[in-house]
Amino acid sequence: MIARALHRWLAFALVVGIVTALGASAQPATPAKAAASALQARLATKAPLLALARAGARLVAVGDWGTVVLSDDLGKTWRQATSVATRSMLTSVAFVDAKRGYAVGHGGTVLETSDGGDTWTRNHDAGADVVLLTIWFENADRGIAAGAFGFAMSTHDGGRTWKEFTPGAGDDRDRHLNAVFAAPGGPVFIAAESGTVFRSNDGGASWATSFRTTIRPERQTLSAVTIGPTGTLVVAGLSGIGTHALAAP
Repeated sequence: MIARALHRWLAFALVVGIVTALGASAQPATPAKAAASALQARLATKAPLLALARAGARLVAVGDWGTVVLSDDLGKTWRQATSVATRSMLTSVAFVDAKRGYAVGHGGTVLETSDGGDTWTRNHDAGADVVLLTIWFENADRGIAAGAFGFAMSTHDGGRTWKEFTPGAGDDRDRHLNAVFAAPGGPVFIAAESGTVFRSNDGGASWATSFRTTIRPERQTLSAVTIGPTGTLVVAGLSGIGTHALAAP
């Protein structure tokens, strides 16, 4: 149990570091780069990688220039995906099962796969000036993609259609949205810059500010969020890891 918990925390810390570095470079991709397919490269497994997800027993990592690499032996060896329909920087990846998954990135790019990450096709274009930083799916139908300057959108039909929404209000409207997380059967959270966490108790239909750090918030960028073993909200970012007691809905 201790080893498993340590493994999870190390993975969590790795993601924090990756996404924090990414948040500092939230620049849109050119339309040509977003539309072009990724090149097959001999050194693809050494490309800058920004996110990792599990697709059944397979590991799928994504990164710059549309790079997607796969491992079927728990990371011992890696190979490049056969086909990826973008050269944009890919920043986040999520799977709903062993075969079906989604990836997002710069240039408003949303990709999907139905073969465990070996081939990726275009699912949606959110706009050339949109930088998507995170994608999350609750199940095969419901998901959220979010990113720079408060941009967010949701789907309720497995990515066939997407609807934009704004989780923040007032000064929080244009916060960079860095990570989405939900406890099973519980509320949905979005970690953002300026030490802010947004919360939805109704599956994303409405949002409110759940938490904001009071310690130099102008320097706080929260880039990861999860639920700790004691049921507390665990957030992490530029200034380390902190916890926040969850209030009742």
